[in-house]
Amino acid sequence: MREKIILSIFVITYNHEDYIRKALDSIISQVTNYSYEIIIGDDASTDSTPTILQEYKNLYPDKIKLFLRKKNLGGKGAYNFLDLAKKCQGKYVITLEGDDFWISNNKIDSQIRFLEKNPKYIGVAHNCVVVDSESNPTGERYPECNDNVYSFSHLGSNILPGQLTTLMYKNIYKDRKYDCSILEEGLIPTDRLIYFILISYGSIYCLQEAMSAYRHITVGGSSYSANVRWNYEEVKKWNEALTRYSRQINNKNAIKYADLMMMKTIIGSRKRSNNNWNDIIRELYKVNFPIIRYFQYLHQLINRVVLNKKIWA
Repeated sequence: MREKIILSIFVITYNHEDYIRKALDSIISQVTNYSYEIIIGDDASTDSTPTILQEYKNLYPDKIKLFLRKKNLGGKGAYNFLDLAKKCQGKYVITLEGDDFWISNNKIDSQIRFLEKNPKYIGVAHNCVVVDSESNPTGERYPECNDNVYSFSHLGSNILPGQLTTLMYKNIYKDRKYDCSILEEGLIPTDRLIYFILISYGSIYCLQEAMSAYRHITVGGSSYSANVRWNYEEVKKWNEALTRYSRQINNKNAIKYADLMMMKTIIGSRKRSNNNWNDIIRELYKVNFPIIRYFQYLHQLINRVVLNKKIWA
């Protein structure tokens, strides 16, 4: 009888030849009695990443499922992410990008134990250490949640539960009660979509312990930070999808914060995209926000500018 898989670890990678060994070794070194699978998707790398992945597949044939794309799936990694997520068979899932790595050998064990003991939570995250291309800590602080429970108020304040690889959550891709349709649109950043989906259906607990490393590279390489720059039209498209999705699942809190994030994007475009006030008023009029949103936005603005609060709820 085949052992039931408790955790699916899916690794998304593209041109990570300098980092992928460290990422995979940090998985293999995990100490746990829970069963897990490793699903790796290489998005048609042009360097030696596929060769290295095949080497690990040969070493751990029972653990690793390897998918070497002959053609890049597009969406700056979003479609590679979604394809791998759909292949996950575990009760829980977690992502590791090929240039990041875990720094605690007990990471997955402690997160699985938490979720098994606390089924009311849909996910559990933790802190991370920001490192450079040589894996040295930079001292940079990731915008992670310092409270026990992550909420829409945090997301609306640009605070995250943790970096993507810190978050373990229930397998929402296998259970039809979770609507993950927004991921089909290939929008980035995908991690914030995941957070939005999860807190629309449950609560994320945040452990205040660093158990992974996030490699923040802003120049060169294939990371998100190095290749994607803020673009008003793209950000607006992302928020429009969020407002549609929130109404589709009919979650009042999700609707409220999707609207507020859209409002912030439109009004904030005056500084970041040189839109004038006439442009902004036209955009706000087209969206047709309910009147209460303007009062809620003003309340958040006072919290942020006048009271200097990090959480703008």
